[in-house]
Amino acid sequence: MGRAHCRFEVFAATEPSEEIEEATEDSVSLAIHSRDDNPDAFCAPRFETPVNRGETFRVAGPAGQELVSAIDDARTCYVVEVSIEEPADLGFLEESMALALSIAEATEGVIVDRTSDIGYTAQQFEPQSEDPEIRDTVSLEETAAGETVSLRSRGMSKYAEADFAVESFPAEHVELARRLLLDNLCLYSAFQSSIQSGQNLQYKRDNPLALLYFAEVEDGLLRVTDMDESKKTGSDNLNRFLDISLPAFVEQRKSEVFDEAASRARLLIEEGRDEEALRDLERCLDIKPANVWALGEAVDVLARLVGAGASGLGKRRDELAEALLAKHDDSFGAKVARARALVALASDPSRALDLSRRAANQVPDDVLAQLCLAKALLAGGDRDGALGILAWLESIHAGVVAAHVADAADDVTTAKPMVPDGSGIPVTESPPEVDEPASSPDEPLDEMDQWRLRVVRYGDDGWQRSRNAAAVALLLEAPIAVEEVARLRFSDVDLDSGHARFADGYLQLEQDTIDKLRHWALTFPAHPKLHGRVGPRYVLSGNDLEPIVVEEIEDLLRAVGDQAGVHKMSLERIETTFAVQQAFDDSDEDEEDEGY
Repeated sequence: MGRAHCRFEVFAATEPSEEIEEATEDSVSLAIHSRDDNPDAFCAPRFETPVNRGETFRVAGPAGQELVSAIDDARTCYVVEVSIEEPADLGFLEESMALALSIAEATEGVIVDRTSDIGYTAQQFEPQSEDPEIRDTVSLEETAAGETVSLRSRGMSKYAEADFAVESFPAEHVELARRLLLDNLCLYSAFQSSIQSGQNLQYKRDNPLALLYFAEVEDGLLRVTDMDESKKTGSDNLNRFLDISLPAFVEQRKSEVFDEAASRARLLIEEGRDEEALRDLERCLDIKPANVWALGEAVDVLARLVGAGASGLGKRRDELAEALLAKHDDSFGAKVARARALVALASDPSRALDLSRRAANQVPDDVLAQLCLAKALLAGGDRDGALGILAWLESIHAGVVAAHVADAADDVTTAKPMVPDGSGIPVTESPPEVDEPASSPDEPLDEMDQWRLRVVRYGDDGWQRSRNAAAVALLLEAPIAVEEVARLRFSDVDLDSGHARFADGYLQLEQDTIDKLRHWALTFPAHPKLHGRVGPRYVLSGNDLEPIVVEEIEDLLRAVGDQAGVHKMSLERIETTFAVQQAFDDSDEDEEDEGY
């Protein structure tokens, strides 16, 4: 590491606070400016929190009017700054980001990282203060010149590393240059190994000519070029890098566009928006015509649209179904897709049933395989067999099942609503036929109240219903601070063992909670806002993918409670329930001690 420098400015509409100044860490400097004394300190950033540029690449864009207005209206600027020579680690960055965040939260202010000139709200900044990502904390400055573009990164000084520059890169391939800088060089130097002037770096192991060279062009800035092997220095361009990397990059982009379209299609199908989903599925097939998943989904969607009276789609449905049936791939996915095609066409129920059974047996826990088998059984007239599968799936995967099977099982769902059977919930009696009334709102929750809350499926779509079911199940697990539940990460949960890690140690989860979390983990990636993201951090993410806040949890509990008939639900009532239970447990322990 070299010299580190970070500077975060927090702009607040309130007057300066002495309490904030007193809370400053010794290793971090804090300066406070008022607009009256230093109006020049109140400058808007060039960029704001990263968004998708195009469809996949997340990078900081121009500062928006809302951020600019917040700084225009600010009365106070808090400057959090650290400069340190060759730090041993990034502890200084964590401390400065934590202080900036605490000030922003206390003052309802906005934050500007001046090393990258990126602005954030406190909510946007919070994930970075805990686990900074290069794409979210380093900006790219781009200068176009005819058919070429030059790029340089800004913000690497807070990682005690140099920034990087690429000159005269073909503008038509600018995204490759962006990824080279952010996803490769900045990420590598910040978190793996420092890159110095005069160093070369191999980027393709099986090609000895795949070498980049780094030359310092100004303090804290390294120019990136191809390595000139004959002179052992840098060349004047990145032509060889472009020749070697472009073919693989083109294929990578195709796969990313396919994955994006597939994620949107999954979510739209779950929401019953078949016409919109079909457009994304057709896009998937334009990229990968032989993909069995896309073929199977497209056949299913087309069959529903044709069944609903859509004209001109029957031929396309039959073409895709025949393409599926002609495939000799014997993989699990191909079996499921072919069986779904047969079910959709109703052309060969016995063959569909055979393929469905083989796929379901091959991967018993897969939702699509079991749904396919249920549809095949329905198509073959085995209504009771289909009901058995649907009831089992509904207890685990309720948010997804209804959208997938409603079209094929309207008569079944009308005759017997698919209510979870409570098999994973430890209650004395757990069938749907519950006659006894719920407890009074002033009383702790009893066992049946908790069962009612666990089986409710509340939300506007399958994504929300799955998230909400997991949230309620977690809150009913143990007396854990709601803030801890809200901050729980997927990495803190082991779905195989059923353990969740909290501040006081590991908690063994109930089977019902494990099932709901497993379903939520499968459903989460379908959210369109995840495009280009590395993956989910927080288990209870809101619709904006940020951690759900306490107020949202209170609103959720009230809504779920009203739907379950357990009125006036609140976090306080859950806390009271656990307190009463603990008192009973302590009393039982005292009686056992007296018995000895």
